[in-house]
Amino acid sequence: MSNFKNTINMKHIIYSLALASIALFSCKDDSGITAEKDSLPPGKISNISSTSDFGEIALKWTVPSDEDFSHTLVVYTNNGKSDTLKTKSSSITIDGFGAESPVEFSLIAVDRAGNKSAAELITATPGAPPCNSVFGSIEAKPDYGAATIVWTNTTGKVVRISVKHIDDNAVEQISSKNSDKAVDSFSVALLNAQNIRIAVIYGTTELSKDEYIVPLRRPINKNMWTVDSFSSEEATGENNGNNGRAIHAIDGNFDTFWHTQWKNSYSPTLPNYLVYNLGKRSDISWIKVTQRNGNKSLQTVEILMSNDNVTFTLAGTLNFPDAGGGAQEIAFDPPEGGLYLKINMPNSRHGDRHSFIAEIEVQGLRDY
Repeated sequence: MSNFKNTINMKHIIYSLALASIALFSCKDDSGITAEKDSLPPGKISNISSTSDFGEIALKWTVPSDEDFSHTLVVYTNNGKSDTLKTKSSSITIDGFGAESPVEFSLIAVDRAGNKSAAELITATPGAPPCNSVFGSIEAKPDYGAATIVWTNTTGKVVRISVKHIDDNAVEQISSKNSDKAVDSFSVALLNAQNIRIAVIYGTTELSKDEYIVPLRRPINKNMWTVDSFSSEEATGENNGNNGRAIHAIDGNFDTFWHTQWKNSYSPTLPNYLVYNLGKRSDISWIKVTQRNGNKSLQTVEILMSNDNVTFTLAGTLNFPDAGGGAQEIAFDPPEGGLYLKINMPNSRHGDRHSFIAEIEVQGLRDY
């Protein structure tokens, strides 16, 4: 009895495997009739046409009438790289072409069973890449402590604007912006005059140029400045204290002035100096010292900067000629940074040890 049951079970297994094998190689249509798997390719793509725009090609076509049509494959090569796109539509727009060179497209119809038609070919040429016209319009304009990059883009396409420059730590920095706006801009902070490299990028195409930029400077606000120290000042003898003090050299009024002490027959010992606390660390890119009107005592003026009011670094020297020389100025590139500014006067004209300054003006690129 046991052998009989084993025989029945073995037949059942063999029968099941046979049914599974048949199922792998056949299927039933809607009428229930068993049919072989579809291996017939669909009809070919037809009526292919193309149009071109900035850096792009648009294709249109007619799909085959096969009921089991699934999608179209579009095969092409751009800049040596092959790509295949899949779409259920009867049109496609492909952009990112960086040159006006002919491109060959192969269009292949695919049905639901995965069968592919023979390829239909079309060759089309994209329009000029949008970076060409954008590159022709781009400008680098000096700004306060910066370069402002301005451009126009009439193509409606997204391009990438990139700027490379060297920061004040000698490290290359890259700033960029993607934009399709008709007019756009962005700024890159600069602390010294230098070359910057501007690039316009679209797809794999990049156009670049170098521009030399001298950032603009503007007056540094002296509202936070305080007098830290001085060699001497005339506190009472000049207009009842309304003149002669160290504060009068930075009050913005050229009719007031600082004067070394002279009352009570005081004779200063050179060097004369003024030290100002700037209130916060500042970058000074230009300084101008104006003498008291009608006075020509200044001969050499040293400009020094410090972060700690202990160690001062010489930033530059102003030399006042014997004739005239009412004002002298100097620019620093790169700027001189610090929290303390010292105006040092190691000598004086005609054996006169006194010094006079009407106004100290400073300009910079950035405040910390």
